[in-house]
Order: sequence, then C-alpha cells, then structure tokens
Amino acid sequence: MVGFANCEFENQGDVSFKGSRFGNEGIVWFLGTQFKNEKSVNFGSVYFNNKDKWVDFQKVCFLNSENIYFSDTEINSGGISFWETIFANKKNVVFERMKILGDGRNLFKGIVFVNGGKLNLSFLQFKAESDIDFDHCLFWSYGESHFYNIQSPANGQLRFTKCLFALTPKVDFSRSQFASTVFEGGKFDPEFDWDLLLTEREDVGELVEKVKKKIKDEGEYFCEVFEDGVEVDFIGLSSESAQNLTFRLTNLSGAIFDGLTLSHVQLNSPRWGEYKGRVVLRQEITLRNGRRYLTDDEYRDLSDQYTQLKINLERQGHYRDSGKFHISEQELTRDYNWKHGKCHVWLLHSLYKWLSGYGEEPFLAIRMFFFQILFWSLAVLGISAQETHLLNDESMPHFIHEVYFDWGFLKWFGVEWFRFALEISTPFKGAWFADLQVGKAFEYIIRVSGQIFILAIQLPLMILAIRRWFKR
Repeated sequence: MVGFANCEFENQGDVSFKGSRFGNEGIVWFLGTQFKNEKSVNFGSVYFNNKDKWVDFQKVCFLNSENIYFSDTEINSGGISFWETIFANKKNVVFERMKILGDGRNLFKGIVFVNGGKLNLSFLQFKAESDIDFDHCLFWSYGESHFYNIQSPANGQLRFTKCLFALTPKVDFSRSQFASTVFEGGKFDPEFDWDLLLTEREDVGELVEKVKKKIKDEGEYFCEVFEDGVEVDFIGLSSESAQNLTFRLTNLSGAIFDGLTLSHVQLNSPRWGEYKGRVVLRQEITLRNGRRYLTDDEYRDLSDQYTQLKINLERQGHYRDSGKFHISEQELTRDYNWKHGKCHVWLLHSLYKWLSGYGEEPFLAIRMFFFQILFWSLAVLGISAQETHLLNDESMPHFIHEVYFDWGFLKWFGVEWFRFALEISTPFKGAWFADLQVGKAFEYIIRVSGQIFILAIQLPLMILAIRRWFKR
C-alpha cells in the first residue's frame, strides 16, 4: 500500500507527482488529503498499474491552490475513486488525455468543481467495458468546461446523473464519441453537505444559498443538469454518436446542436428555451441577438434543425413537443417570406397561424370556426335587411324601438340569422342559389366568400388541429 491518507500539503510551492509509477504496491491512498495554497499540484503523466487495487482520491480537497493537473495520466488499476473530491483552487483543473482503463469500479460521486479557471476533461478515455457514472457532481468552474472529444465506453455506459453545470459560461462536448451516454436530471440528494464548498467566490455562495432555500421551502432541489444561461455545445457529432445520446429531464435551453444530431438523439421530457412565447433552440436566440431578421443561410439552417427535431420527437411519440417545434418552423418560414417581400405567401402563413395556431391549437380553430359562421351569416343578414329597406333612414327609429322592445322582432331576427347561418355553412344550398338575381350580386359575393373561408379553409384547419390533439 502507498498511503498519503489525511496528509496536509500547505504552502509548499509546487507539489508534483508528475511521471510517477505505481506498480503492484497495493492501494494507492490519498483519502482525505488536503492541498492548500500551493502554486500547482501536478499528477500529470502518472501511471497507476496496481491492477487489483484501488486508487483512492476520496474526500481530497484542493483549496486555494492555483492549477491542478491530471493530464496524460493513465489508470490501469482495480478502480478509482473521486468520491466527494473538492477542487476549490484558484485557476484551472486539467484532466486532458487522461485514460481510465482498469477493470474495477470507478466512482465519481459528489465531485465538486468550484475552481476559479477552466475545467478541461478533453480527450478523456475509458475502457470499453466500464460503466462511468458522474453522480451528484457539481461543475461550477468559473471558466469554460471542456469535454471536447471524450471517448465514452464502447460497451458500457457514461452517465451524468443529477449533476449540475452552473456558473460556468460554456460546456463543450463537441466531437465527442458517445456510446450509450445519458444525461439525466432528478431530485438532488438533500443529504449533500453544501458546507463542503470551501471557496471565497461570491457567486458560489449565492448559488448555494439559493439551493438551500429551495430545499427548505419545497423539501427538494430538482436538478436539470444544465442551469439556465449555460451554453452547452454538441457540435460535430457523428450520426452514430448522436443515436447513443439520451437526455432525460434535462434543461436544453442552452444547448447548441448542428448537422443531423437532432434527428437521432433520444429525448425524454427535456426543457427548451423560449423566444417571444414559442419554444426555440439556443441557436436562434444567439443568432438574432437584437436583429430583426436572420441571413438566408441562418434561416435555412435553423429551419432544418426544427424540422429534424419535429420529426424525431414525433417518431418517439412526443407529439406535444413536436407540435411546439412545428410552430417555430412555421414562424421562421413566415418571417423569411416577409423579409423577401413574398406577401401572398406571408399572408397564407399568417392565416394558418391566426385561424389554428399552425394546426396546433384545436380550441382556437373551433372558436374561429363558429366565429366565422357568426360573422359571415350576420354580414349576409345585414345586406338582406338593407335590400328589404328594414334599415333605411326613414325606418331607423322604428327599427331601434323594435330591437329593444319588440320581442316579435327578436324572434324574427333569431330565426333569420339561424337560417342564414345554416345556408352559409352548407355549400351552394338554399333558395338564393336556385334563384340567382343580378341585383343581388354583392350578397352572392359575400355568401360565396363566407363559404370559402368556412368550408374550404377553416373547417379543414379545425379538423387537422383536432386530429393532432387526439393523436397526442
């Protein structure tokens, strides 16, 4: 056994294990060790070859030191533990090109990154048959967090379970090679000791107080993996990697995708961003950035993303979410046509929106159906009454008197309106069609226009919206 358990390194300058080799000595034990106020702590290029034993960094604390290095380190042991390890150093934490190739169990539970610089886990590699679970970990680095081009276990699982990426401006998973990789939110363990976060950063203290208050008020803190405001890049993923990527109860309001990624990823109740009351991807919010219009290429790229996402969600049975992205897809098309002066196409899309919410709002479509029957039938009734001189200037006072006090008139009006409503909603039926007169041309125009709007436009839109609603 190689034991550094509960040791304390303080004000030593540079603490370096760089290039060390640990063979068959047994457990390599750093349990509870503290590194305080060091210029750097370097475990870079270390080789652990104690195949049947642990490498234990459980409850190790890096406090107020500057840079922490585990880059190019290879772990070929019976397992490694970073259980409740705290990185509260002033600058960067680097695990770049680290290889975890042992046969044993690997524990990454409750790790806390509250370092003042970047977090770099790029090119991280795992043994093909291993299961790696980052469980209840806090990624609160002040700088960007890089998981660029990591290689998840080919025959195992890589999971980020109830982790929380917050405060860091950007998390980069670009070009990573995912195989059975899951990001899953859920109730954060209330037994987590928040007082472990030993740091002078004010933003960390504020977030800790926010979490504590929510646990106190609601009895729990529900973690969605990525906090609002954090940009998460999944750029340059292959189709195979995208198919192996699953999001459950995850906040994707800051996620950026490209290529065919969104047509393959597995989605289970994620939360998306919003822009002007509709559900959108982070790309659209970022690209607009105060602009009224996007470029043509941006319109095409975004529209393609929404189309892929809509089809993917519908294929997985998430019809309601699919409909939300159908709305965003249509809004982009409508906006694009207005920008290019295609007013006739813009008008058709606008009618599609106003009359049925792009086929996604059945109750709006039903209301508009009955409203149009009311509107067009009253219009025809008004024209008919004008032609029979009921509303001419001489009879106007008598008409007002009858409307308010003569129940016989109200009865007549109700019967006439109902008759006109039935005629206007029945195609080319009624006495008016059987006995056409040139003098009533304007009335016929109103009747036919009403029937076109009600029967040829609104009725199909209503049926489409109701069908989609039942499909959900």
